[in-house]
Amino acid sequence: MSSSPPSLAPPPTPPPPAGPPRPDALPGPYTTQLSPAEEIQFQQWIKANKIPWQDSPTADYDMRGYWKAQQSGDPNAKQGANLHFPDTYKTPYHRSFSNESKYALPVAPHWTNQNQQVDPHGKVTWDDRWPEDHARPAWELPSSSSSPALQPPWAKKGGS
Repeated sequence: MSSSPPSLAPPPTPPPPAGPPRPDALPGPYTTQLSPAEEIQFQQWIKANKIPWQDSPTADYDMRGYWKAQQSGDPNAKQGANLHFPDTYKTPYHRSFSNESKYALPVAPHWTNQNQQVDPHGKVTWDDRWPEDHARPAWELPSSSSSPALQPPWAKKGGS
């Protein structure tokens, strides 16, 4: 009995959840599609560089998009000195999703010079100085569906 060699093809990508996960995002999918050969190179790059990333339909970063842009010589596809990846490929599932993402609508929060994000009304929606336990906006907490006070700023009726 002979066995065939293992397939190098990636497993099929699960379908993304229906509709955008937030109102300031374009509809998905939020994953750059790669050819089978590119996918193999991408997976090798992930492993060789110990990239902290998990493949998921709700991944918070389109790492394939970043990798493909980097491979094509895009000058914006560079990690910062702190190993931070650019916002360009953050998906709407990222806690600090901003208008710099290719998946954002113009009303998505924008960064200020104080390392904060503000929504179109000037309300701070993210601050890099917040402690980790404050890092998830209230509308992402498990109890948010039952409390109107914990809705995202743009979902509240009658102002902020």
